[in-house]
This record gives sequence, C-alpha cells and structure tokens, in this order.
Amino acid sequence: MQFSAFWGITDPKRKEPFLQAIDDAIEVANALGVKKLCVVAGEVVKRLEHEAMFDTVVDALKAAADKVKEHGITIILKPLNVLVDHPKQFVVTSKEASAVIDAVGSSSVKILFDIDHQQNIEGNLSGNIKKYFDKIGYFQLADHFGSDQPGTGEINYSHVLKLIHGLGYRDGIGLEMKPKGDPFEALKHLRAADAAAKAIG
Repeated sequence: MQFSAFWGITDPKRKEPFLQAIDDAIEVANALGVKKLCVVAGEVVKRLEHEAMFDTVVDALKAAADKVKEHGITIILKPLNVLVDHPKQFVVTSKEASAVIDAVGSSSVKILFDIDHQQNIEGNLSGNIKKYFDKIGYFQLADHFGSDQPGTGEINYSHVLKLIHGLGYRDGIGLEMKPKGDPFEALKHLRAADAAAKAIG
C-alpha cells in the first residue's frame, strides 16, 4: 500500500492530507493484516530550500510514526531514481534515505530498498545493503535495466539474495517487476535465482 501521489511530503501544505492518508491506510492495513506502508518523500519543491524540504519530510514522518506505532505497522520510505523514471524526486540515494530515517528516530519508519532503483542511481548494491541493513525494512526487486525479472539484466540476484538472507532478513521481498512474456516464466527465473542463492556456499 503506497501513498500514491509522487508529490509526497516535501511541501508543508501536504502534511495534513498525508496524515489523513495514513489514517485511512491504517484502517485498511488492519483489516487486511498488512504491516508495512510504503511512502515516498515526493518531488522537489522549487520555492523551498533543501533543508526546509528535509525538515518537512522528517516532521511528517514523525507524526505518521506516532500513528502507526500502536498498530505494529512500519512505514517504509522508498528512494526513487531520477535517471529514468522519477526525475524530480527529493530522496534518491540510500544515504539520503538513511539521513531521513536517522532524523525521524523511530523504529516505525525504515527504508524500502528497491534493488532496481538503487542499482540505477548508485550501484554498489552489496556495500549499501550491508551499510544500511539495520535501517532497511523491506526489499523490492526487478532486474536492471528495464525492471524485468531476475536473469534478464545486469544484477546478480543469486549473490544479492544470498547477501540479504545472510544478513538475517527473513521477511517478504516485493516483486515490483514487469515480466517479459509469460509471468509464470518470470517466476521460474526468480526461483532459479533463489535456488542459486541457496546453493552458494
């Protein structure tokens, strides 16, 4: 479940609509047993300085964290690449997302590490996953380039999945991918990568 508008929470005017969306999402999440809510910081607001936008994002997420904590829900903040899909986004890199998480200071707000997006914008997947692992609450995967299934691009998913598991991650991994051809064939690619990861000594 994602706060859908990519203008997000960089603008102070969006705080109250954002928090209302969080209230609505909590109600649906509780009904469905969902424990993670995806949000994006949103687009750069030209009239605002970087520090002002940063503080605005942090303020909104602190307020949202207070709302979700009692429900056992985690908000996961997703950095988005600016090279291909989302040219105006404010939070782009793992480092930027980590800075927001640190400033919020709540275990109810973590990073959504989208492997495809982060390969696109910064690379160094293994290094960044290790460095920020304690702040990562969820992973999404697709291959790069093109957001297709593992095995169609440049990401060594056998290595990446082995690393994530080895660091202790046991939760679900989202398949935010656009399969080439038959989606069941795409799942076979994914299972092959997973099997190879398990086979790595």
